[in-house]
Amino acid sequence: MAKPKVMQHVVFAHPDVRKAAGFYVNRLGFRISDIQDGGGFFLRADGRNEHHNIFWQPGKSLAFRHLAFGVESLDEIMAGAARMHQRGWKSALGLGRHRISSTFFFYIENPAGGDAEYSADTDYLDDDWVPRVWGRKFGHIWWVSKMREEEPATQVRLSTPEERVL
Repeated sequence: MAKPKVMQHVVFAHPDVRKAAGFYVNRLGFRISDIQDGGGFFLRADGRNEHHNIFWQPGKSLAFRHLAFGVESLDEIMAGAARMHQRGWKSALGLGRHRISSTFFFYIENPAGGDAEYSADTDYLDDDWVPRVWGRKFGHIWWVSKMREEEPATQVRLSTPEERVL
């Protein structure tokens, strides 16, 4: 069974992601890790090295999307996934890896809304990190066990200083 070590990140949707992310950057000292083309902002708390601790994505209203529980390894993700499956909980994607943070993931439907995610092996960043801008579909999933119809076009570049000001 999986034994989460940390609440790694949380994801929310918001109709004005620049405003939401700006509050975390300008008032709470978070740093931009990466930017999703189309408005999403990956942020990490000061003193943290995980790729992100919060992600703001565009949405019609404020909404909780998921909470990621960091576990030790891919093996622990799969042990937790198997146990959840045995208890009747489902996953829409199965096992996968995010391209934007290199994180292994397994999302599970959450009875409180959104998803719960087991995650492991995320990128760790230092203070010299320069945020990149990722195509929305390209950055989200590198691979997933439930196959997609087509691969998204390659889209990634370093962000400009203007894009990093909220």
